[in-house]
Amino acid sequence: MPLEPCPACGQQVSVRAPHCPHCGHPLAVPATPPQPVVIERPQQGGLGAAGCVLFLILLAVVAGVAAAATKPDEAALRNAVVAKHGVGFGIGAAIGETIGTAKYTYHDYILFSTLTMHGIGGSERTLATGYFGQVSVAAL
Repeated sequence: MPLEPCPACGQQVSVRAPHCPHCGHPLAVPATPPQPVVIERPQQGGLGAAGCVLFLILLAVVAGVAAAATKPDEAALRNAVVAKHGVGFGIGAAIGETIGTAKYTYHDYILFSTLTMHGIGGSERTLATGYFGQVSVAAL
């Protein structure tokens, strides 16, 4: 530990000593009170909750446009029903429509489309549903 002479008595004193052990003369400069620590928060760069809501709305619009643009048309639904249930079903459906015992209706909704059969006595059955380019055919 380095030593230095005391300015009052001249004796050798440690540089870390707060006062001279021989005469009591103060040696160290009184410590300054600690400065307060200021922590600044970085500013937020986004829109916060409003930005999240806006993003979700935009995402829903994009998904809706994609669904509307890729939903199958009436011919695709009819072809899918015939492909699943056979050509006999297709012929029977054509005959039923011609003689008035069955009516097939295509419903074009915003996000999906359906093919519905209306039979005698008011019975109604959804045969196929289409959305996002896919067709789901109901079992008969």
